Amino acid sequence: MSKEGQITIQFNWIFLLIVGGIILFFFIGLVSVQKKSSEGAVSAELLSQLSTYFTGAGVSIGTVTVYDVPRMHLEFTCDEFVVNDKARRAFSNKVLFTPDEIDDHKMITWTLDWSVPFRVMNLLYITSPQIRYIVFYDPLLGSHENAFFKDFNRSFPPELNYQAYPVMGNDVSDFAFLSDYGNEKIQFINMDSHMHNYLVYQISQEYFNMDNSDMSLVEIEPVGNFMDSGAKVKFHSLNSTDWHQDSALLDQGAGPQIVDYVNSFDDVSLYGAIISRDLEKFYCTLEKMYSNLNRMSSILMMRSQNISNSYYNQCRQVHKKAADALMSLSGVSNPATIKTTAGLLDEYNKEARRYSCAPIY
Repeated sequence: MSKEGQITIQFNWIFLLIVGGIILFFFIGLVSVQKKSSEGAVSAELLSQLSTYFTGAGVSIGTVTVYDVPRMHLEFTCDEFVVNDKARRAFSNKVLFTPDEIDDHKMITWTLDWSVPFRVMNLLYITSPQIRYIVFYDPLLGSHENAFFKDFNRSFPPELNYQAYPVMGNDVSDFAFLSDYGNEKIQFINMDSHMHNYLVYQISQEYFNMDNSDMSLVEIEPVGNFMDSGAKVKFHSLNSTDWHQDSALLDQGAGPQIVDYVNSFDDVSLYGAIISRDLEKFYCTLEKMYSNLNRMSSILMMRSQNISNSYYNQCRQVHKKAADALMSLSGVSNPATIKTTAGLLDEYNKEARRYSCAPIY
């Protein structure tokens, strides 16, 4: 065979390899695009389905619902949720307490009404059976903290994979009854000020075979009488030697400040702290709650002002006092103020009914 013929054959093979490679990469690219498009379509459909669930659950006060869904990865911020890193949607004006993420084929929702004492809105809590909540509390019946725990424990549903344990000793061996059920995440909640967080750290290392990043701690410390002043909520992440208290740069009204705890003022917000697992997101969600409270207070304040201007009897005085109290709520974010004012409004409302006046709310 001539040298020219050999060159021609080699050229043909090279040409075929190039063309074949181009065709192969084309089909690989086409399959990849179709796969991404299909995943995007599935995620968008699941996003729409979840939005329907959230809307429906948000109106069913006091109910706990377990949803079966396709295996998914859900991420939550204060304002939106993302499905499988593909599709996202904002919560709009809804207030939802959620973990950072859920990897499961099941999802749990729990809905509570929030009234202070007038109804403000419904609050939605979202979690997963794979997230376990372990509460440690003071068992002494006469202690203030025991009363605080009972008040908190009254409504928290066991369907949320929630267990509460009395603290009977200060040695890690005293908690040998704890078992690892293979959950994806664990949230420890310490409500006993006599129990050091380091003991909770020892428990996490001794009895649970999990990555440190999958375990977290919320420390809840009553401020005086919880019914009047609420509680301090501190969030902790786990490192190799102990718990590390989290902090965040938050706007406290006077400008951004480094904050390492948040004041919580009632059971519904404490439940939200436990579900949230994150200081910054919990604070953001509380701010949305306050915003709704401020708006409702302003509406009721204007109503009471109009009523007080229309009467010259006892009704005028009752609604004038109510309008002043509601004004203090229309821009408030202080837990103690909310509780005190809520108590006054309850009394004013009873007084209005006693005098056959229009109710405050």
